[in-house]
Amino acid sequence: TVPIIDVYAALGAFAPSLSPPANLILDNDYDGAVTSGSFSLVTDPQAYNGRALLGAGGGTAGYRFSPTVPTDGLYRVYLWWTDAPSNPESVSVQVGHDFGVASYLVDQRANGGGWNELGVFSLSAAGAPYVEISSSAGAVVDAVRFEHLQRAPLSIGTASLPSGRAGLFYSEGRHARD
Repeated sequence: TVPIIDVYAALGAFAPSLSPPANLILDNDYDGAVTSGSFSLVTDPQAYNGRALLGAGGGTAGYRFSPTVPTDGLYRVYLWWTDAPSNPESVSVQVGHDFGVASYLVDQRANGGGWNELGVFSLSAAGAPYVEISSSAGAVVDAVRFEHLQRAPLSIGTASLPSGRAGLFYSEGRHARD
């Protein structure tokens, strides 16, 4: 007999990677850009790598992290800010992902000095993902972490197939891609 499908090879295309999840961390010292207003650099032992940015001036200050994701797929996104009672209560955070933009209001007076999860998002290089933090009350911009969970889920792109005829061999020339 001759096998039609090599089941082990086919399963390998769908099996999750055996390597640990990739973490991509963007820090305000090296990554990102001011989108509005201005920021001052502050030194704080609770800041990621010891330094953070603090929104300055009277207007809204915004800062955007734009990662280059190494692999398209699902990512859990986290923020880090310093722990200070003077942090703002309501900071706007937007996550640009493959299916649009998710908006949050974050209380930076709570849970500072550690990673705070925003959610899980489908991210791809083609989707130009980003995380933007902004506030008129002195937002703390420190670091963003992207934890790769799995490759992008499979999808079926064919909406319909041509009609077949009984008793005749049927073949459609499209194949699933990895």
